[in-house]
Parts: sequence; C-alpha cells; structure tokens
Amino acid sequence: MSTIKTTPRDVFLHALMIVSLAILMVSITSILFSFIEFWIPDAIDSWRSTSGIHGEIRGFMSAIIISLPVFLGISKLIEGDLSKNPAKHKLGIRKWLLYITLFVASIILIIDGIVLVQAFLAGELTLRFFLKILTVLVAAGGVFSFYLWALKRTGKDGSPYPKQAAIALIVVVVAVIVSGFMIIGPPSEQRNIRLDEERVQDLSSIQYAVVDYYSENKELPASLDILEDQGRVYEGIKDPETGAVYTYTITGDMTFELCATFSTESDEDSSIRSEYGVKGGSSWKYTTGENCFERTIDPEELQIPDRAILNF
Repeated sequence: MSTIKTTPRDVFLHALMIVSLAILMVSITSILFSFIEFWIPDAIDSWRSTSGIHGEIRGFMSAIIISLPVFLGISKLIEGDLSKNPAKHKLGIRKWLLYITLFVASIILIIDGIVLVQAFLAGELTLRFFLKILTVLVAAGGVFSFYLWALKRTGKDGSPYPKQAAIALIVVVVAVIVSGFMIIGPPSEQRNIRLDEERVQDLSSIQYAVVDYYSENKELPASLDILEDQGRVYEGIKDPETGAVYTYTITGDMTFELCATFSTESDEDSSIRSEYGVKGGSSWKYTTGENCFERTIDPEELQIPDRAILNF
C-alpha cells in the first residue's frame, strides 16, 4: 500500500485558500456593516458622508469580486484532489492547515466583535448593533460548521455538502453585489460622480486663488487668465470631461460667482465646507446641469482694513 505524502502543491493550495477566505470573510462582513449603516443612519455618525460609505462599498465589492472566484477555484481543486486521493483526508498537514483556517477565521471574528462592542458602548443604535452581531454570528456559523465538518471527513461519504456550501456562498455574494450596485449605482454613474467631485475641487482651487489674490491686491482679479499667469491655479484649468472653461464673474467689490455644469446631484452631507476667506463657508450643493456659486470675501478673516479706513 503506497503512502500518500504532502506535496508543495497541497501546501500552496491550502495556504491560498486561507488567504482568499480571510479576504472574502472580511469583505462580506464589512460590506454588510456598510449596508446597515447606510440603511439605518445614526446621528453619531454624521461625520460620515454618503460618498464616504459609497467608497467603502466600492472597495469591499472589488475585494469580493476578486477573492470569491479565487476561493471557489482553489476549493474545487482541493476537493477534486481529495476525491481522487481519499487518503489525503488523513494527512497531518491538511488538518494543520484546516485548523489554521479556523484560527484565522476566529481572529477576524474576535476583532469584529471587539469593534462592535466598542461601538455599542460608545452609543451606537441598538438595532444597528444587533444586526451587525447577527451578521458576525451567521458568518461564524457558516465558516466553522463547514471546516469542522471538513476535519471529520473520511473521504468515503460522497457528501454534497461542499457543493451546497459553494452554491449558498455564491447566492449570498450575488445578493451583496446587487445590493451594492443598488446603493452606489452602476460604474457609469460612479464616473459622473467622480467627475463632478473633480469639478468641485477645481472650483474650490479657483476660489482659494481669487481670495489669495484679493488679500494681496485688495481687489478681485479681472479674469482667470491672471490667476493662471501668476501660477495661482494650474494652467488651462477646465472641465475635466468637456474641456469647457469655468465661468468666473465679478458681481461686486468683494463678491464673485463661479459656474460649472454638473452631471449628477451633490451629496447633501458633503456639500458644505469651511473655506479660507469667504463669508459663511462654501456651499457646493449642486443639481444636474449648470450651477453657479456666489461668494463674498470676508475681510475680517483676511485681516484687511475696511475700504473707508484705507481711503482715509
């Protein structure tokens, strides 16, 4: 009777399975946490903008989309190898690697639990806390039940459990991905959002340059060309998609207007900023189409004396 030995391939496949499973577990639990926080907002998280949560969801979705096929593919290879060589079920290295898998899963779940309890003690909504706990328990139950069963396998049972577990995982991931797209929208919409964010950054840079120019010259610049010539804004600052020049209009001695055309509607949570040298901060709340933003220089913040005093 030949003896089945552990090969480098066995170690590689099981190690890669552990890594892909860890990434998948963290990503699924984290994205479900983000869903819960999005669907059940809490006043103590008012600092978290919708765009910030969208960014988290995009990151977790990317990790899930990549790690799931890796995990399923490696698991299928391992399962096929075990079917051909049932004696490998008794390999010591296999049992070690399965226990390491459970160990890694335990560490991840313990850390999640600590973070959840800390958030609860800090005043997080009870409903959100219990939904997150339920998420962790379901994830823990699924991982531990499967791998504890795998440790006891003899290779002679012909159990459909691995296939059923894979199907259940795929169903969960598909539901998560669909929910993610329902929240953040399709990639085309995300592109428009990012372009609009860049437009706001450009307008904010122009605004800062105008205020900086005023603080030095005690008057508003006649045009954006002056700001470009002096290197206060980058040369050729234009709409990132259409190449249209942003509209800058002087409306008074200390007031001016900036205009741009947007593709989406702004996130209410992140539309107000406290920016240098303008009264009342800067509202960048916009809707689809052309939007103009009125700004008034705040001489007190710039420590500029009143014009009457200067004329005296």
